[in-house]
Amino acid sequence: SGCGKSTLLRVVAYLLDPLGGTINVLGDTPHAVRSRRDVGFVFQDSTLLPWRTVRDNVRLPLGIGQGSLTRKIEDRGDELLELMGLGGFGGRLPHQ
Repeated sequence: SGCGKSTLLRVVAYLLDPLGGTINVLGDTPHAVRSRRDVGFVFQDSTLLPWRTVRDNVRLPLGIGQGSLTRKIEDRGDELLELMGLGGFGGRLPHQ
């Protein structure tokens, strides 16, 4: 409807800088580390990266801020695929 819902969420999730005014989330600005850690962002449409395998798409958010994949992240990604009944599809691309 054009009233700014998505823009507000993008500012709160630190994906955009506000053009003016102030925003507080849990007592901090969206730029504060604590606020960023406590705010999630779920896209309305499917956003799997088509060039990455299902396994890599699942592991991607687990590794943000880590610098590289650790064995713990790899294992957790595989565990999540199994929990969703997708263990046998980890090596496939999203369109397969």
